[in-house]
Amino acid sequence: MRLILLIFFLILISQSCSITKHVPYNKSLLIGNNIVIQNENKEDVLITKSEIFNILKQKPNKNIFSFYPFHLSIYNLSDSLNKKWLHKYLRKIGEEPIIFDRKLVEKSKVQIERLLANKGYFNSFINTSINTYKKKSTINFNIELGKIYKLNKINYPEINNDEINKKIKNEKKILLKKGDLLNAEKLDLERIRITEILQNHGYFNFKRENIFFE
Repeated sequence: MRLILLIFFLILISQSCSITKHVPYNKSLLIGNNIVIQNENKEDVLITKSEIFNILKQKPNKNIFSFYPFHLSIYNLSDSLNKKWLHKYLRKIGEEPIIFDRKLVEKSKVQIERLLANKGYFNSFINTSINTYKKKSTINFNIELGKIYKLNKINYPEINNDEINKKIKNEKKILLKKGDLLNAEKLDLERIRITEILQNHGYFNFKRENIFFE
């Protein structure tokens, strides 16, 4: 029965109107985010397109088979002015069109810059462009990675407890090594390690947020 219903819906959808049916006048449907990383095949590139895509502030409607906006097509079968149950049901199981928002492009750009900095890439350049045709828009992110930074020297302030100092500076346990790439996630893991040492020595209210690095 489910298969029959699915086939029935696919037949209806294939004959349905344009995917921009519910896109308002002077607006456009977001249909894609293109990400280009310059020199992405180099061995020292520590960022992937999927990591960047995951933090974008606006993404197109879900696709099946990597190209067909199935849920949007179901939504488009409905009439937004019709209050009958079938139209309400189609809108409920379908997906509203994702309307392109230029402000979210800038917010995505900021998110990418933060991600790159967390990975050790500073002064990266991100160029964005928008392609719009027949009420459909694609966002292009062209990323030129900045210079990647490494750890040159790590200093741990002395604590008034020799046992704690010894455990914090235990070379076998320290997560940060000279020559490592600067990585915010690894820095945070080191904060967690130090916090656990302090809590195990009676500083029960100590939190990792009490540890700062610069």
